[in-house]
Amino acid sequence: MKRTDAQIYVLCHKDVPYGIRSNSLYTSIECGAACRDVHPSADIRDDDGADNMSAWNPFVAENSAVYWIWKHHDRGLKYLGNVQYRRLLDFDENTDFDSLFRRYDAISCKPLSFKKMTVAEQFDECHGIKYLNLVGDIIRERYPRSYYRKWRRFIFRRHRLYYSCGFVLRAAEYDRYVSFLFDIFSALNERIGVQTVQQAMDYTRTEIEKGFLANREKREYRYSEQLEGFLAERIFTFWIRMNFRRILEIQYTLMEDSKI
Repeated sequence: MKRTDAQIYVLCHKDVPYGIRSNSLYTSIECGAACRDVHPSADIRDDDGADNMSAWNPFVAENSAVYWIWKHHDRGLKYLGNVQYRRLLDFDENTDFDSLFRRYDAISCKPLSFKKMTVAEQFDECHGIKYLNLVGDIIRERYPRSYYRKWRRFIFRRHRLYYSCGFVLRAAEYDRYVSFLFDIFSALNERIGVQTVQQAMDYTRTEIEKGFLANREKREYRYSEQLEGFLAERIFTFWIRMNFRRILEIQYTLMEDSKI
């Protein structure tokens, strides 16, 4: 039986030899299920139900599943999180999250550290600074003044990047973060003229040709097209640093050798 107080969703898109984690604490969810004909043996799919963004997976990456979790998770849960199938926060099924959250406000994968670059400089090198500037404009216009100051501090002056696919929060805080994330995405889509998945794909392909996104061979476009997936990690970095002082940073367990 699944735990009724805590759930960690394992975001996946394929079956793997070592198996996708699934037990009383971990629930596996397929990301972008609407985009493929062959499906992994996940517990659930992110195209289940009318309210989903599964078809947007090529643009938002794993956040199509994060959206599903936000809209469909059990409202009785106290703690909620997500991890990548190959990069796990490795908890015992019986972990006492009440005890952990008496000492900490959030649990996250240990962040990456760009020693010689800020988070913004690294993003600029790979994808183009204009997207971070657009997000900053949206935050400045739609949220309290303190949000924008902290956006500048944690993204343009600091060097640590938190994984947006490796954290556990109180369920209410999880919902608050994802609501913020998709509010930003909605406003960004409006600014760049994207209303459909096809428009999103056309937009990113054009931007790749211009050199604004990752400079990759055409066979790797599928990775580069995930513009809002890349932005989500920076938005999560800002969010977790702005909202939580006591963060338990845990080294993730790498399940396979991968460059991405």
